[in-house]
Amino acid sequence: MNATQALRRLLPILIGAAITAPAQAQIANGIHTLTPACATGSRLDDNAAGTNNGNKIQIWQSNLSNAQNWSFSNVGGSTYSLAVTLGSYCVDGGAAQVGTPLQIWGCNGTPDQKWNAAAVTGGYKLSSAQSGLCIDVAGAGNANGTVVESYTCNGTNAQAWAIDYIPNGVHTLTPACATGTRLDDSAGGTTNGNKVQIWQSNGTSAQNWNFANVGGSAYNMAVLGPYCLDSLGAGPGGQIGIWGCNGGNNQKWTASAAVGGFTFLNAGTGRCLDDYGAGGANGTVVDTYQCNNTSAQTWTLDVSTGGTTGGTTGGTTGGTTGGGALSNDIIGYWENWGTITLPNMSSNYKVLLYSFAVGSGTDGANIVMYTPSGTNPLSNAASDIATAKSQGRTILLSIGGATSPNITLLNSNDVNTFVSSVENLVSTYGFNGIDLDLENSSVTVNAGDSLTNPSTPDLANMVSALNQLKSHFGSSFIISLVPETADVDAYGTYSGIWGSYLPIISGARSAVSLVDIQCYNSGSMYAANGSVVAEGSVDFPVAMSELMLHGYTVSGGQQFQALSPGQVAFGNLINGPTPPSMAVSAWNYLTKGTADGGSYHLLGGPYANMAGVMVWDANQDANNGYSYANTLAGDGLN
Repeated sequence: MNATQALRRLLPILIGAAITAPAQAQIANGIHTLTPACATGSRLDDNAAGTNNGNKIQIWQSNLSNAQNWSFSNVGGSTYSLAVTLGSYCVDGGAAQVGTPLQIWGCNGTPDQKWNAAAVTGGYKLSSAQSGLCIDVAGAGNANGTVVESYTCNGTNAQAWAIDYIPNGVHTLTPACATGTRLDDSAGGTTNGNKVQIWQSNGTSAQNWNFANVGGSAYNMAVLGPYCLDSLGAGPGGQIGIWGCNGGNNQKWTASAAVGGFTFLNAGTGRCLDDYGAGGANGTVVDTYQCNNTSAQTWTLDVSTGGTTGGTTGGTTGGTTGGGALSNDIIGYWENWGTITLPNMSSNYKVLLYSFAVGSGTDGANIVMYTPSGTNPLSNAASDIATAKSQGRTILLSIGGATSPNITLLNSNDVNTFVSSVENLVSTYGFNGIDLDLENSSVTVNAGDSLTNPSTPDLANMVSALNQLKSHFGSSFIISLVPETADVDAYGTYSGIWGSYLPIISGARSAVSLVDIQCYNSGSMYAANGSVVAEGSVDFPVAMSELMLHGYTVSGGQQFQALSPGQVAFGNLINGPTPPSMAVSAWNYLTKGTADGGSYHLLGGPYANMAGVMVWDANQDANNGYSYANTLAGDGLN
């Protein structure tokens, strides 16, 4: 690939990922957060929420606190003072020399507290009216506590600050006045005008809103495909709904920081997204109402539900796609041919994948249990699974594996055989769900096939099969996919094995609970921004996870839409390229924004409440004294 080709491939990603500021550097007076382009999981932060003159200013992972909310006040033209919302303390340039750390100081109107805003790619640069120096993240760092300083303006991403940044991708929206509920597309409807309401959190796709930045701090929010949150031109108290995404003002929502979340101003009505009457009952109307900064208009993104809560959204069907069925869990494959019984595995393994059921018969569509060892005969399986579940564990049936005959559903007969055989095994043995581990190139995609409506026969049929299984067992049924890296990395090529799982993930998005990437036996791969990351580096599990968490442009131009954090885990091999200490570093960077020492920088996030970390396999970990699971548990994973 020559330099021109590389640039052509990279440009769509850079354009899609950038936060585009308005042509005029005009920022609305009021409260905003500031996100550096070099560390998009962090915010400009008043250290320890201090209110003393000289308290340092830093970056810190987003925490929705007042220490990260800054009140902008226009003092003429494109010049502003910035006061932290803890009192009358302004961002102050101090000595105004290159490298001087910024501080807060009692607001006094002097030039060293006045900042000129100019639009740049990634947001705004803010330069001192006194010195002309720019607000800069020292060394373009991304670790908590990195100093923010005055520095010569240089156009780097350490000096580009996004206002009220929300990462593109899937989010849930929780009203501050009713924290057990979510913004909900009633009954999962996909017709123009379908009402939007408040409903208890249930993890369904009707509560997942795909944010797309449309300039500055304005966003479209789409649900269940190309249906956008639309004010419908309704007056105050009039119920809003969804409508086919059309780019109109009724579908543009400008985010502004608020304590605990964001408010969303609709460009069509000039009013704010509002939980009518601050109601918390299922079916409460959502409207646009005069902006009033109340809890009914403050929306928190991606609140953890601590797992599924059951039920459906006003009749919504479909799977766990919001918070996901898992959160911060240690996931282990358990070998039924091994010498340790399922209930006797370390209690650190909260999720165990029973390995394996394999393909048989025509096209491998008939799924049967692999013949286990004498220690774990099938006659004991149901009682062992029941005992393990009583210990608070989740037990999934893993289907496939490296030695299974290829499972390729080429026609409707294959689909029926696959579905009926899986239903029988799940019901007979009492599994919580299934894990699909299709290897050895058993899954391939026709070049350029649709991500959301695939025509490749075995992919379209597998999507149908997974949706049928979810419908049969209900919303609590877990469907896990465990692709190899090539199966989800189509940045360079989308054909054959490359990206072959993407149409399954996208086509069965409402049924899939978890995507767990095997970050081993791989070699170097493309990241979502086009950089190449090496297997065995801490960058590798981070970048592979962010393909799913951030989304990316696949080769040929289609956009793979991000999954929610609760749908994503990364997998590790015992005695493999990612030792447990490295897995912990990658996990902390992904979920907390804590620097991991790598060179790959998150494109979004941090992604709190990811599903967890997978280990192949738990039996080998047992032979090592559970050193892998113990290390993960020591860092707070379940």
